[in-house]
Amino acid sequence: MKRNLLRIAFLTSAAGLALAAGSCGAHKDHNHPGQAAQPESPTTGAKPTDGPATGTTNQQADGSITSGGGYVYGYEANPWFIGNIATVRYCVDMDEANFGTSRETAEKAIESAIGLWKDALKNAEFGHHQEEPLGTLVLGTQDFVKYDCAADGIDIRFQMGKLSPDQTRKLGNPVKYVASAVQTSYDEENMRGAGFIYVAPQRGALKPDADDVAENFWTVVEGFNLEVVLVHELGHVFGLPHSEDSIMGASVCEETITNKNSNSWEQLRPFIESGRFGGSFHNFLKGLVGNEFKLTSGELGASPDTVKTTLGVTFESTPEENSASLVLEDKKLIIYSMHQEMESPYVSTRKRVLSTFELTREETKHRTLSSIRIPRKQKIMRIPPDAFSDENYPGGNYQSLNLLMRSDLSISGYVIDPVTNNKTFVTVETQTDFGGFNAQIKVDAVVNGRIEHVGY
Repeated sequence: MKRNLLRIAFLTSAAGLALAAGSCGAHKDHNHPGQAAQPESPTTGAKPTDGPATGTTNQQADGSITSGGGYVYGYEANPWFIGNIATVRYCVDMDEANFGTSRETAEKAIESAIGLWKDALKNAEFGHHQEEPLGTLVLGTQDFVKYDCAADGIDIRFQMGKLSPDQTRKLGNPVKYVASAVQTSYDEENMRGAGFIYVAPQRGALKPDADDVAENFWTVVEGFNLEVVLVHELGHVFGLPHSEDSIMGASVCEETITNKNSNSWEQLRPFIESGRFGGSFHNFLKGLVGNEFKLTSGELGASPDTVKTTLGVTFESTPEENSASLVLEDKKLIIYSMHQEMESPYVSTRKRVLSTFELTREETKHRTLSSIRIPRKQKIMRIPPDAFSDENYPGGNYQSLNLLMRSDLSISGYVIDPVTNNKTFVTVETQTDFGGFNAQIKVDAVVNGRIEHVGY
């Protein structure tokens, strides 16, 4: 039905970068040190990317730290800061004539992106070692304080359309990149990194050299594109590698600045502002970032016939109530009747609750999202000396621990028809395969002894 056009648009349009593909910036080989770089996608035309391939030259096979050309290799996939760091000092160096926004706008976008990650990381699942003191392997607990770039001890330099000669050498050819997070040093004793985040300008010599770049790519869609790119790059600072179907997708940054993406966001504006997707572009992005780690809500469209025959809920279609929506929130499945506009932009409006979900059992499914390498020289964690034996850890120079986990929610219970009071046993699972704020759910119902699947 036409309701599905919305889902298709989200997953296939450039606007779906936040829901399906995504790409921004950090090193293309943003694997954990010592791992082989993932193969690049075949080139299909000029496209800017999110950063140069680093960590390959002079990197030892055992993953130990080495340097070359100003880069520090071996721990570039680690978070720059973990729980032992209380304050992060950052500064903003900006080409105000060419970047495309005012300094005030850029600094607000940086503050917003930092805040979104700090909020999201409060709900993140962390893997722990049995000897590790609690509270160390946590992220986003620091105070991020802005300083002048001439100050000493700057941890992150936000290079907004501007690069020093040394930073230019590190990037290689800056016009190939929309943005990049580059770790330039790593303190192995205190497990603390430093570096810069580069974001390309709209004009001037550093403007990305690529096809389909929007003329004012940082100011279209109310500056939302800039916030998306900053969120992605800061994800790398927090140790997140590229991960498809999320805001950390490998192509988020390059897709973000295209005309196609800007046009798609404008087409989807009615849905974003309807309230069901956050009410604003910023709140929509907040949902995307939050769902990187723990997905506890989601929505699924269904026809009246599906609701009636599969879930056993009495529902007859009318012009005012011509579709249904299964919404998982607050650990309950709520079935709403909907009015679906049959013409573009196909806006849906919730009408009334048809039934609710009676919680009886909850489970979560976890998978590792990122790891951290613990240097032999570190003085932060209580790691047994034998943990660094050559037998257990290649080269004996580091130990790898799971850091961030992603979890999906699974709830089982009964859908109750308020008319007949019949109960239908169902299992509802969130699905991070699609990621995003309007995350999908899958519903399995037991109907006459058979399992019926509702969803994708």
